[in-house]
Amino acid sequence: MEDVKVNREYKSSIFISLFGAENNKKNLLDLYNALANTNYTNVDDLTLTTIDDVLYMDVKNDVSFIIDNEMNLYEHQSTFNPNMPLRGLIYFSHLYQSFIEKNGISIFGSSLIKIPTPQYVVFYNGIKKKAADKTFLKLSNAFINKEKAKGFEWTATMLNINIGHNKKLFDKCKILWEYSMFISETRKYIKEKKEVLAGVKKAVEECIKKNILKEFLKEKESEVIAMCLFKFDKEKYENTIRLEGEKKGEKKGEKRGKIETLIGLVKDKIISLQEAASRMGMTVEKFEKEARNLALY
Repeated sequence: MEDVKVNREYKSSIFISLFGAENNKKNLLDLYNALANTNYTNVDDLTLTTIDDVLYMDVKNDVSFIIDNEMNLYEHQSTFNPNMPLRGLIYFSHLYQSFIEKNGISIFGSSLIKIPTPQYVVFYNGIKKKAADKTFLKLSNAFINKEKAKGFEWTATMLNINIGHNKKLFDKCKILWEYSMFISETRKYIKEKKEVLAGVKKAVEECIKKNILKEFLKEKESEVIAMCLFKFDKEKYENTIRLEGEKKGEKKGEKRGKIETLIGLVKDKIISLQEAASRMGMTVEKFEKEARNLALY
């Protein structure tokens, strides 16, 4: 059987899941502290502002948040992109627009309004272009007539987070180091196994053994594997069982419909057998028995 291809965006998806989710704000706060040399401990000091492309068509950033009167934007890149300053300028225009609207601020008055200071960081872990630990990308490099810019500039600070770079940053932020180690292990085992699915599963297994993203991988193992294999749509993933189960349940009985849907997801390697059983509130043994009784397994 032909092996599935690796999803080019899996590294960004996992990065966002680790640092951009509301329930993982502690990770984001740790990363901010490491970069800003601060010691915040209360996650409520941090407010997520990540752009949803439902509001702005075709515009969606990775992770953005406000803390200490700073508007922070963290972007992840697995390919070198010299256009990140321009993209950042576009993202920030939407972020400031949202901030102004949310706070009922008028920009047409005679008084100077105060806005959060922008902080823009790009985390790079590509392998095709060697990059220094820190690179400053400048918007002015894209200007057709630089001499007419008259001092206008917009920059992106790009940090190389491949293992072997930015050791001081990794020492300050263990979760970022663990993320980078997981990506490194995934690359290694995909190459070693010469098969994407086998390589990803091996990487997850080894990282759990080595206590690298252990709790995250144990809790979201099937999601992580799904992210690596195809463009991951979390909402679609979470709704698949519920919607398909309800649909089949109408015809075949609620229990049978749910089990049939779960078995299909297991066979397609989207979720694990353990997760399928957990969703039914059963042990693996009982779930398999129920499936066999229904002639589904």
